Amino acid sequence: GPNTISVGQHLHTSTSAYFCPTNFDIHKQDLTFSNSFACSFPLAMVAMLSLCEGEWMWSTCTIRVSTSGDSNCVIREVGELGWKVEVKYMVENGGLLAQEMTAVCQPLQVPEVTQDENMATINKLLQNLNDMSLDGQKLQLSSNVDDQVICFERC
Repeated sequence: GPNTISVGQHLHTSTSAYFCPTNFDIHKQDLTFSNSFACSFPLAMVAMLSLCEGEWMWSTCTIRVSTSGDSNCVIREVGELGWKVEVKYMVENGGLLAQEMTAVCQPLQVPEVTQDENMATINKLLQNLNDMSLDGQKLQLSSNVDDQVICFERC
């Protein structure tokens, strides 16, 4: 069956309150790359991931792509207003397989500030990620839902 992780299981705080407008689930799924570096061999995937490593910026969030060993990739995203998302992937059969997703929602603030809608956008993108490519100095992530594409600038 699917591996389901909900937001509520990952709020680690004893003194702060967090606002999560909705819970989300992640289901294990195969993710593939489609650019000139990609092919069906895992080593090509690892080479592609190493080119994507580092910090990238989009709107109100910064992401860090990192790899470890020959088969693991982690994408960490942090919003300017305190929210965080981390997804761990495994390189498998020339693509990426989502293994674990952790999210911490934006802390409530006094005075109250508008909730950053980018967290929901990023969650949706990473849950449905199906393409990761480099376009010059831009990292492009896209999902198979609503043809969502976000381009990140290198920091």
